Amino acid sequence: MVTAYDERLFVFSETLNAQSNANAMWTVLNSELARYGFSGATYAAFPALRAGGVSKEMLHYSSYDEKFVSLYVEQQLADDDYAVLHCMNDERPALWSGIQDRYSTPRQMLFNEIAKDYHLHEGLIIPFREETGFVLGGIGLAIAPEHEADVLSQLGDTRHLIIGLCSAFDQRIKSPQVLKDALHLTQRHLECLRYLCLGLTDKEIAARTGLSVKTVENYIGVAMKRIKARNRHHATAKAIVLGLVTI
Repeated sequence: MVTAYDERLFVFSETLNAQSNANAMWTVLNSELARYGFSGATYAAFPALRAGGVSKEMLHYSSYDEKFVSLYVEQQLADDDYAVLHCMNDERPALWSGIQDRYSTPRQMLFNEIAKDYHLHEGLIIPFREETGFVLGGIGLAIAPEHEADVLSQLGDTRHLIIGLCSAFDQRIKSPQVLKDALHLTQRHLECLRYLCLGLTDKEIAARTGLSVKTVENYIGVAMKRIKARNRHHATAKAIVLGLVTI
């Protein structure tokens, strides 16, 4: 028997799949979430194994206040965001108010104060785990203070649908084709990355592609920046883990 939940999720998934790029998908998700009282969302995906903080390696989308988003990126606040930390340590959805007290270092408390300054008081965090375990992440859904009571009272009925909508977005954006677009990688970038994964030198890649060695170096360098790789070895590992290239 097809339920209203199934129908809504099907319609949303069809609309999501009809979009041509990641930004359009993000807009569709935010429009859908607004129907259930959420004032904004922030999404992040990052490698489970990192040399540095999450902020340096995450794929990030946010519809929060632009000033907050700028501060979040510039000050690398993701490393002390209780929602991000929850996604690293737990697989269960949770309300922000239920997890904030677990994180009380000076930097974490500073993040809490900054978030409150931008009216980010309460919300829902939904962790995501990629099947192989190589990629972590999640989505935080903000509830405007003036709608908090209504949204929380309805969450018992809407919770599973909200999780389903966000999971559909997560799965779609992590598909190799969409991820390539989100990272602004052209076929040339991916071609050079693939040959790099196969162990070819820049000179050998140039011979295979018909490009100059300098151009190959440029493509690889740009690709490394866009996938936030520390070096070439890291770039090959991330390209394979993210499904950007197949060997």
